[in-house]
Amino acid sequence: MSRLLFGIACILGAAAILWMSSIFVDANRLALGVTVVIGGVYCIGFIELLQFRRATSTLSNALSELDEPITSLDNWLAGIDATLKNSVRLRIESDRVGLPAPVLTPYLVGLLVMLGLLGTFVGMVDTLRGAVFALEGSTELQAIREGLAAPINGLSLAFGTSVAGVAASAMLGLSSTLSRRDRMMATRLLDGKIGTVLRVFSLDYNRQQTYSAMQAQAQALPEVAQQLQTVAASIAQMGENLSGKLIDNQNQFHQSVTTAYTALATSVDQSLTKSLADSGRQVGLSIKPIIAETMEELAKQAQQQQQQLSNSAQQQLASLTASFSHTSDEVTGAWKEGLAAHAQSNDSLVSGMDTSLNDFSQKFEEMAASMQQQFGRSSTAWLEQQEASDKRKLIQWEKSFDHLQSTATATLTETSSALATELRDVSTKQQADFSSVTENFGSMSEQLSSGWQQMSEHMTQLSVTMGRELNTLREVEHSRAKAAVDKLEGLEATFAAHIVNLGRELEEPMTRLIETASETPKAAAEVIAKLRVEMSNNLDRDNQILEERHQLMERLGTLSDTLEKTSMQQRDALEQLINTSTGMLGEASSQFSHHVDTEVAKLSGVVDHFSGNAIEMSSLGESFNLAVKLYSESNSELIEHLNRIELAMDASNSRSDEQMGYYVDQAREIIDQSLLSQREVFEQLRQLGGAKTDAVVELS
Repeated sequence: MSRLLFGIACILGAAAILWMSSIFVDANRLALGVTVVIGGVYCIGFIELLQFRRATSTLSNALSELDEPITSLDNWLAGIDATLKNSVRLRIESDRVGLPAPVLTPYLVGLLVMLGLLGTFVGMVDTLRGAVFALEGSTELQAIREGLAAPINGLSLAFGTSVAGVAASAMLGLSSTLSRRDRMMATRLLDGKIGTVLRVFSLDYNRQQTYSAMQAQAQALPEVAQQLQTVAASIAQMGENLSGKLIDNQNQFHQSVTTAYTALATSVDQSLTKSLADSGRQVGLSIKPIIAETMEELAKQAQQQQQQLSNSAQQQLASLTASFSHTSDEVTGAWKEGLAAHAQSNDSLVSGMDTSLNDFSQKFEEMAASMQQQFGRSSTAWLEQQEASDKRKLIQWEKSFDHLQSTATATLTETSSALATELRDVSTKQQADFSSVTENFGSMSEQLSSGWQQMSEHMTQLSVTMGRELNTLREVEHSRAKAAVDKLEGLEATFAAHIVNLGRELEEPMTRLIETASETPKAAAEVIAKLRVEMSNNLDRDNQILEERHQLMERLGTLSDTLEKTSMQQRDALEQLINTSTGMLGEASSQFSHHVDTEVAKLSGVVDHFSGNAIEMSSLGESFNLAVKLYSESNSELIEHLNRIELAMDASNSRSDEQMGYYVDQAREIIDQSLLSQREVFEQLRQLGGAKTDAVVELS
């Protein structure tokens, strides 16, 4: 429907211009030239409206095809006219920014009217000049009638330009209104889509997301602090558990070593006692049959010798008397020799037994001593090897613990220092950005204030100048009216008899002309009064706009101060949290290292005096490995928490940058609105200047 009305309006305006041009082709070249200019201006406005409607149709088509949420705004904006892309993007992403309107058409609508009036005024000047020439050039009544009839008939030609200008202006204004209506409908449809399918790209949605992220961050900070406290408590509990385990392992180790050495001493004592008793018993048992056999043999030999002696005594009793002395001597000598041999055999037997006993005891002592020495050497070597291996393991564990502790401390120190440096840099950058934005806002407000002051001064000067010109115009008009009256009085005195009838016939048009001339200063005064009222209204509106700008600047300053304070509080809280966590971790690590050093010293002292078995030392190593694993896990959890803090700070910085962009967009919007208001003021001044020119032309 609007397209049909637009076409009809354009055709009607063009038809009016062509009709007037056809009338002026052979009648008046000046009016024809003005009509051609009106037609050219009308064509320019029509072309601009066509482009405007084409852009509106692309937007309407894109919105009508948009039924589901989109993922990329740039791809959707590619199907919209280039003149609307930026405005549509700003309207979707930020506050409600108005879509661009026709720039030349509002001015061309007024220009068409002015051109029509210009043609009319030029025609009237030409007509009045012809009437003056007709009246001054002849004294005959018929010639004067003909001279006046021709210019009056030419007024129709002069007012034809007004018809063309007003018709073209009306049709162009109607076409502009229809085009604006289509753009308004497309804007309403766009607002409806912004609330539904395009909501993910809107500023309110981003603000809600930002607020949700800030709430999540605010909720995450106590959780992080609680988790850090939990980690510190777990590390302290782990240190206590490790200390308790080390003490229990030490006590078990001492008990096991004491039990082992007691059992070893008991077993050695029992084995030595048993072996000595068994060896003595075996020696006694082994010597007893030898002694018994020896005694039996000695007894047998003694009995045999006694038997032999008794037999020989009985045999030789008969011859004793004869050879008693000789026989007694021989018997005594033989008896002594037998006793000596018996004593010698007994001595040799006793000495052999003593030698064998001494050899056995010496061999037993040597064997026991060698066994004891060999056992001592083997136990000493095993103890030395075990002690050396334990020392090496302890040294390796100490080195690994020292390296792990130094690495963890250095990592935590570097991470905390890096985070603190980044926080300081971010806060410094934010402060610099806020200060620069505040300075820019202050400079822009000062520039706007100075511009408005200059404009008010210029308006005052313009009003004074216009008053002076109007006073001069009144004086000139008064002098002209006086001269005309004098001239008419002279003409009446000279041609009173000839122009009585002519005066009666021209009385009414001349009266109307005089009334028009007298009403011209009144119209000018009314125009000046309206101009002053509009200027005062514009100044009041500009003052209100300036007050609103100052209030907005104060709000922006307050928001920037609040954001700066919030960022400072966040930075202080994070620095305090980092310092607290660093101190707690340092204390925990120092306590852990102190406990480890103490336990290592105790273990070193214990190892210097005692040697543990491999199973208990391996269990101790497993406990140390478990402690190292727990410490590394806690360290990794702490690093993850610090990374989360860093990510949260990056998100906070990005949100601060988004807020800064939002403030900059608001400032840009304020500047654009100020420029638009200034442009409207200039257009009104230009229109008032055109009205002043029209009034001057009417007066002339």
